[in-house]
Amino acid sequence: MNVDDLTGVVVHHRNFPGVLETIGDLLKEGVRAERTVVVNNSEDTEIESALASGLPTGVSLLNIQNRGYGNAVNVGIDWVREKCVSALAVAICTHEIRIRDGAIVNLLHELERDPSLGVVGPVFVRSSDTKVVWSAGGQISRLTGRPYHAVSIPQLPAPRDWIDGAMNLYRISALENLRVDERFFMYYEEVDFHLRLAGHGWRVAVVPDSVVEQDTAGAPPYYVGRNGYLFSKRHSNAWQLSMLLFREMLRLMIRGSRGDSRFGALRAFLKGVADGVRN
Repeated sequence: MNVDDLTGVVVHHRNFPGVLETIGDLLKEGVRAERTVVVNNSEDTEIESALASGLPTGVSLLNIQNRGYGNAVNVGIDWVREKCVSALAVAICTHEIRIRDGAIVNLLHELERDPSLGVVGPVFVRSSDTKVVWSAGGQISRLTGRPYHAVSIPQLPAPRDWIDGAMNLYRISALENLRVDERFFMYYEEVDFHLRLAGHGWRVAVVPDSVVEQDTAGAPPYYVGRNGYLFSKRHSNAWQLSMLLFREMLRLMIRGSRGDSRFGALRAFLKGVADGVRN
């Protein structure tokens, strides 16, 4: 594989003009403009107009309704299948990441080296403090079934249960008959998707010499409840589901959540759980 086998999908929601830096990083890594699409679900005519005039020549733009991150990813993958039929891999990015030099090339090399890999991802460091690693791939607690981020950088590419969805490089052949579950809207969808990829025989790995910068505030309490329930209902047993919900309730009662009081965070969490049950 080389960069000519690669395509790029950038999911954008109300981060203009910052998204242009992400697109520029993709192109600098060798992804061709005519093989790159921005899936914009901002639902804002001014942003649509600004994107249409501000995108690098050759980059495509799809303006869609906001049905969540998973829906935008699916739309982007469908575009790749239709427009770039010879592509072997697709880089899926969120709109605010900054890609360090060589990050995508190193991911692509690892995907080529190991044909069992369906998706590879980088190490994520904070944009505001690049010494802080917030994800070196994701794992699943064998006790509670809870997804969590590994923060210790391995010396070599290492197996993981999942990679944070801010930046993933997928082998296109691994995506046959698999789509991101759009019920999640946002948060947990990549965890679910990567576990389902593994269920079809594909491996997941983090590549330590690939680094991406992004700040993260964590998931809002509502989605911790709603999507945590949906995820655990599919991938865990009843005891693990109970343990997961109890742990998150206890955490919110003790610490609250950014922007929410402890009571407000807990109320949003419980509403999310109730909505998850109804789904």
